[in-house]
Formats: sequence, structure tokens, C-alpha cells
Amino acid sequence: MKPRSYVAVMIALGALVCGKARGELEVIGPMIVVPNQPIALYFPNLLPPDPDHKILNFTGKADNPSPVTADLWMAFDYMKTDAAGLPVEVFSTPVVFHIPGGGTAPLDMHWELPFCPREVSLHFRLEDIPGVNLGVQVGGQFLHECVPVPTPAALPLGIAGVGLLALRRRR
Repeated sequence: MKPRSYVAVMIALGALVCGKARGELEVIGPMIVVPNQPIALYFPNLLPPDPDHKILNFTGKADNPSPVTADLWMAFDYMKTDAAGLPVEVFSTPVVFHIPGGGTAPLDMHWELPFCPREVSLHFRLEDIPGVNLGVQVGGQFLHECVPVPTPAALPLGIAGVGLLALRRRR
């Protein structure tokens, strides 16, 4: 086998043993967010074995056709069960994006959870501002990714693979 083949085999073996992040990429919009009509989008998570934490990331842009600045509120959330066994919605710290009148603004929001819930959601709300406000067009991508715990065997196996590769190269 050529050295490149060994490297490919070691990478594949490492991915199998260590597990790999499992992410879902959702295309959002384009959609119009108007004042006093919040939008909530819910997404299930495909849970890998032994999930460790969850990474949530939204990137996109907002277009404001109105002549006045619009304040677009965004937040992530997840569902959990309280001590009484009732479902409770837990929100990230909301971020307010100021979209200039007649302009466009980038949207970028990131949040990490110390576990991987079964469902996450993305929320948009346009603050009610006096004056003409036609709504804001929003579009982008929402990546929510469960990252598994590496198995204890991953490190020794990786070291053994590198050792085998080095031994093979000497021959």
C-alpha cells in the first residue's frame, strides 16, 4: 500500500472510532418578518451515540425596504422538562440586529449548549417601530450540530495507526 492509502485508512478508522459531529443544515427563507407577528421555526435533532454538546449557528442577511431602521430580534431555544415533568422552553440571549432603512445587514448568531436536545428552534421578531415598516426579508442557513463524546479508545488507536504507518514507511 502507498503511504497515502495508509493515511486514508487511518482517517476513516479514526472517524469510525471517534464518532463524528452530526449536523443538520436548514435553509431559511427568504421570508418576510413583519411587526407583531413573530416567526418560530422548530427542527428535530438526529442524535448521535453519546452526544456531548450542541452547536447552533445562523448566518444570513436581512433586507429592509422600509425608509426607517428596523430592529430584528433573533433567538435560539430548546425544550426541557422541569422538576414537575412539564415542558419548558429555554431561550438563548436574544440578539437585536439594526437593519438600516432601505438597506441590508448581515445576520450571524452562535450558541452552544452543554448537551444535545431532541429539538431546537429559531425565532425571529420585528420590533414595532412607529413610522412605515413594511417588514424585513430574512434568508440564510441554520446549522445545528450535535458533537459526540470521543471514545476512550480513540487516542491509543490513533497512536497505534501512526506507529504502523511509520513502521511501514521504514520498510
